[in-house]
Amino acid sequence: MREALAAAVRDVKANLRLCSVCNNITDLDPCVYLQQRHTQSEPGVRVEEPTNIAAIEKTKHFNGVYHVLHGSISPLHGLG
Repeated sequence: MREALAAAVRDVKANLRLCSVCNNITDLDPCVYLQQRHTQSEPGVRVEEPTNIAAIEKTKHFNGVYHVLHGSISPLHGLG
């Protein structure tokens, strides 16, 4: 059982990558959020972390694309 779980975790880790369009962590390219979008008429939203996408998706009011920064931007603190 333990070996099967370890193998499954290795498989997931081996298949994860960043989406070539939005920089989200995914196993598909483009990611599932981009594949679900039928229109890209809405402007894009920049989010700090991939987990922020889930919060926006729960509202069901945004149909645009995302760009994941994987960190914060703070020009005053030298973070670009």
